[in-house]
Amino acid sequence: MATTKAKKPAAKAATKPAVKAAAKPATKVAKKPAAEPVSEKRERFLDLSAKRSDRIIKAIDTLGNLSGPAYEWSNEEVTKMFGKVMQAAYASKARFEKTRRWKASAA
Repeated sequence: MATTKAKKPAAKAATKPAVKAAAKPATKVAKKPAAEPVSEKRERFLDLSAKRSDRIIKAIDTLGNLSGPAYEWSNEEVTKMFGKVMQAAYASKARFEKTRRWKASAA
């Protein structure tokens, strides 16, 4: 009799992991294979450019917070402020065009 009682808990334990494994949703998403290997310099550029662009966009969004009722401004001041922002953006882009080290796109 003792042997049959020992078998029942073992059988229950064997079925529980199967039920838990079936209940878990698959969270992994298949990644697309890269067309060509990415160099370390390219990876660094992509990583840093994404982080810096996000930081710049957030900073520009904070300029928009100055439009609230807690502040007073003139159209000339706003035009001057955004003119400086655009001037800095164009100067930064010009540095990329001056070096001309970009890779031709496959498009």
